[in-house]
Amino acid sequence: MRLLAVALLLCLSMPAWAAGPSLSAQDEARLIYLEKRVGELDAQNRELRAHADKAADGPKAELAAQIQGAKDVAAAQVQGAKESLTGQLQGLSSNFNMLLGFGGVAITLLLAIFALGAWDAGRKARSVADEKMRSMEGELKAKVTVLTQGLEAKELEILEAVQRKADGLIGDMEVAKQKGYALAKDMEAAKQQGDAHVEALAKNRTRSDEITAELVNLRSPPASTPEGERLEAETRNTPPQDLTEDQLTGLTKQALAKGKPADVARYAGALAGKKREDPYALILLSRSRQEQGLLEEAIDVAQRAIEVAQSRKELRTLGAAYGNLGDALLAASQLEDAKTAFIQFRDIFAGLVAADASNDEFRRDLGGAWGGLGDVAMEVGNLEEAKAAFTQSRDIFAGLVAKDANDGEGLCELGAVWSRLCDVAMKEGRFSEAKAMLTQSRGIVVGLAARDASNTNWQYYLGAVLGLTANVALTMGETDEAVSALRQAEMIIDTLLIKEPEKPAYRQGKARLISLWGDYHAAKEELDAAQRCWSEAVSGFEALEQAKTLNFLGRRALREYRTKLKGSRKT
Repeated sequence: MRLLAVALLLCLSMPAWAAGPSLSAQDEARLIYLEKRVGELDAQNRELRAHADKAADGPKAELAAQIQGAKDVAAAQVQGAKESLTGQLQGLSSNFNMLLGFGGVAITLLLAIFALGAWDAGRKARSVADEKMRSMEGELKAKVTVLTQGLEAKELEILEAVQRKADGLIGDMEVAKQKGYALAKDMEAAKQQGDAHVEALAKNRTRSDEITAELVNLRSPPASTPEGERLEAETRNTPPQDLTEDQLTGLTKQALAKGKPADVARYAGALAGKKREDPYALILLSRSRQEQGLLEEAIDVAQRAIEVAQSRKELRTLGAAYGNLGDALLAASQLEDAKTAFIQFRDIFAGLVAADASNDEFRRDLGGAWGGLGDVAMEVGNLEEAKAAFTQSRDIFAGLVAKDANDGEGLCELGAVWSRLCDVAMKEGRFSEAKAMLTQSRGIVVGLAARDASNTNWQYYLGAVLGLTANVALTMGETDEAVSALRQAEMIIDTLLIKEPEKPAYRQGKARLISLWGDYHAAKEELDAAQRCWSEAVSGFEALEQAKTLNFLGRRALREYRTKLKGSRKT
């Protein structure tokens, strides 16, 4: 009876089974839970993916792939379980309908039992899927934790490195800041010194201009001293070997001041014979040999003077000996050695001036050292260095003359250095400036020559400046002024040659004037006359070169006019 009741109940429920498969409330609840769990996992996945995106691009891709894989696996398992249960229920419905046709109650019961078994299998499958999801969720959380810790450690490492770099940059900036403060102080100090120097130079130049204007008609006492004149008169008939050392020293200085090279050689030679180990006597003898054009002998004597001065530790005499050696080496065109000697000369007297700024003799020697360095720079073609050195020399001599307008030696040196600055300006193409500088030089030398017509040194300097005047005038196309200057210069040099026809300096000056006459004829397009003058000038320079008495200025002129003569013959 119980079997019939069960069968009847099953038969009564047949329309519901025939209408299609359906799930129980418990199954529906389970499915809803799984779908909700999938949603939660989806939200967690999105949160993890956002965190991974912020952490790093590389780990982000890997983590997203793992999360997506876990999601896909869980969804596939849930969907598989659902489809399997639904398929089984549909199969049960078909089988049940078929069995009803036969009316087998026992078979219906068996099918019910089978359906219950299928439901239990589905439940177990869902349980396995849940366990798998929890396991994968735990693994994902562990990986996220490890990744987060790694990222935090990396961020900490990067922050520490950045901090160290920032600390280093701050330190460097502080050092640079301190250096900037120091540099600013140095610049301010240099500016103040420069302003003071410019102001002093302006005063010196103003005073120099005033002196130059006064010197044109100046008639001052001769350069030689009264003591020198008396000594000359007292010893006129005394042989040099019978004179005392003091007399020979005084007479040598007097001969140098009056431009008498023969007397310089005679007295200096006698003095050196009496005082073989006296550095000052050797310096005077070296200068006399230079006056005679005996440059190799002058160099040897100058080097001996240096050795003696060093052994005696006479600093001032040592400086003068280096200056004398520099002059001799420059005249022989041994330029590197000349520069070295002039640097020693400058450094010694720069130290002496620093120790005793009021000593005008020290300053005079320092001005001469700068002039020598300028001459060497001019010879090697370094115009900027030459201009700087000549400017230093000019400022020193301008200061000396500003203190004593009757300082003949200072005036002579000042006129000479103005002419050298004119030469630099000519080579740089600053012709108007060159002419203004030459006016300064010419005014000074004219005044000196007017003081003492017997001083052949000053007469020779005037002839040289007039030659330079002609050169500047020809360069600027002022041929009439050039001719006037050349004629005046020729009168002076020819007069000197009558007195001392073999003196190398006078013969070199004459050759230079002849070369300038060639330039004048070239400017007038009188090529034949120009070639004759240039050829005669080159022959004069070459004769002095063969005799080893041509100085560096003469060698410079020889190179120039050999080139001009060769070029004119090609045309």
